[in-house]
Amino acid sequence: MVKKIIYTFLCCIGLVLFVVSIYLSSAPRPSTPSLMVDGVMVVSIGVASSTYRVTVPKNTNIYVAMTILASSTTLFRFKATLYSELGYYIEEINGIKNDNGKYWTLYVNDSYSNVGVSRYILKPEDQIEWKLK
Repeated sequence: MVKKIIYTFLCCIGLVLFVVSIYLSSAPRPSTPSLMVDGVMVVSIGVASSTYRVTVPKNTNIYVAMTILASSTTLFRFKATLYSELGYYIEEINGIKNDNGKYWTLYVNDSYSNVGVSRYILKPEDQIEWKLK
């Protein structure tokens, strides 16, 4: 029951943010990868050779941004497992699973992140990138 409520809530947020992103996409694009406007940020998330833009509220972590992105497009999907002490662990992105000693590795602003997706709070100008290493 609680999962349904959370899922419904996240879907509603995703829908609202999707509408906001359509509105913002009609405005001139900023030259920076993310921008804070009225408490909303547009963030770029890179995976392999693709880059996705998603609109998220301020004080959002990367996991929530990825969830909003996945709910707003069929081009981005991911699977994660929640570990109570560590937070979410990303197991698969866009159908590519961790395998053969290679794992999805998080980089923030071109540096390996020592903080996980559920603990890193996004800031304007952050560049998020996932690399299979």
